Amino acid sequence: MFPLIYAGDVPNTADGYNSSISRFCYDNSVDKHLVKGKIVLCDRIGSPSDVGVLSGAAGMLVGATDAKDAPTTYALPAAFISLRKFNLVHSYMISSRSDEDNDSQTPFIVSFSSRGPNPITPNTLKPDLAAPGVNILAAWSPVYPISTFRGDKRAVQYNIDSGTSMACPHAAAAAAYVKSFHPNWSPAMIKSALMTTGKVCSASLGYFSI
Repeated sequence: MFPLIYAGDVPNTADGYNSSISRFCYDNSVDKHLVKGKIVLCDRIGSPSDVGVLSGAAGMLVGATDAKDAPTTYALPAAFISLRKFNLVHSYMISSRSDEDNDSQTPFIVSFSSRGPNPITPNTLKPDLAAPGVNILAAWSPVYPISTFRGDKRAVQYNIDSGTSMACPHAAAAAAYVKSFHPNWSPAMIKSALMTTGKVCSASLGYFSI
């Protein structure tokens, strides 16, 4: 467990910064000595390269004004949270000892995925099936950088990734498993079997999860 610290409480006063600047984790605005080994709560942050201001920190939580449902790799562990949850975390830092949260809105279809109905096809309700495709631990080339932070020389064999390439293996494996028991079934029959045995994720959205 790492302690939480709010960036607005640890401005780099030696260089003339105050909490009104440090809370946004702007370059050199945070006292690097005070955030060392801690998870830093930032009101917001610009790009992955800005995380250099938190050198020595164990990680960071960042308030987001828009949906951040696809990951970006930073130079240290990081997560974007809604402004509502940002305020909850900030209150938690002051008063609560609980380290658990419950998100009743999961799972849901990620913003970059095709879904319906929509204004163009109002009568089409998609997807029929959904599979895990966000924040998936996947194989990664050790010669490819894992973040856009300049000077990040880390090489890994696995990384967190998102997209169709992450969801398709889950769906294909489930279909292959069904077909191994019923080799003569058509694709439509296999799809039907997956839909009728999948978890109904949302009555209002009408899709099933593998």
